[in-house]
Amino acid sequence: MTLKKFIADSKMFEYDKHYRECKQNNQPFIKARINPSNGNYYVQIDLMTCNYNLTQMERIR
Repeated sequence: MTLKKFIADSKMFEYDKHYRECKQNNQPFIKARINPSNGNYYVQIDLMTCNYNLTQMERIR
């Protein structure tokens, strides 16, 4: 097993663990990283982990 494969597998394990914790706690799954080309943050938000029943007014916002 190469070092790159080991690092990739451990990173995916951490993402899966965090995703499951978010789902269990009914929270959005948020992951962010710094874009190496310009130094800005790249943020991804996954609301599929949440079980929200939004009203029509909340959906518009």
